[in-house]
Amino acid sequence: LQSGCKTTCETENPGNHSCIKDLWEGAGPAVEVEESRAGDFVEDIFLDRALEILQNESETSSPFLMFYSSHIAHCPLQVPQENLEPFLTLEDDESLCSAQTPYINPVNDGSSFQCRATYSSMVNTLDTNVGKLIEQLKSTGEYDNTLIMFTS
Repeated sequence: LQSGCKTTCETENPGNHSCIKDLWEGAGPAVEVEESRAGDFVEDIFLDRALEILQNESETSSPFLMFYSSHIAHCPLQVPQENLEPFLTLEDDESLCSAQTPYINPVNDGSSFQCRATYSSMVNTLDTNVGKLIEQLKSTGEYDNTLIMFTS
């Protein structure tokens, strides 16, 4: 998984899925979901599950609460290449970015890292994902009966 799941535990214990607890299902981590989508961008996994929950809940008449907590706009800065492409024309500011926060580069191997482009892409991805959630609420008729709180 990319973004939000690369922890010291995982780095030191490759394949140890007890380290990955970012997506929870019920009272425990949804390891089986993560294993089935290994290599996927974690935000895509979270979004797909949130959209599925909204669809399923719209088919009941009961009120529900969904807490969607994105890892986007947090370190490490990571997005799929296709999300990054539109932002690669931004000025490279890696030295300033790395000087302020040395752990921002997820690879940290001395290779070039486009901090500004990556962060801009992350914010754009978050905006796109929130838009998809809102569209799902509208398509299921739940939008007008929903309270959305967006915090940072």
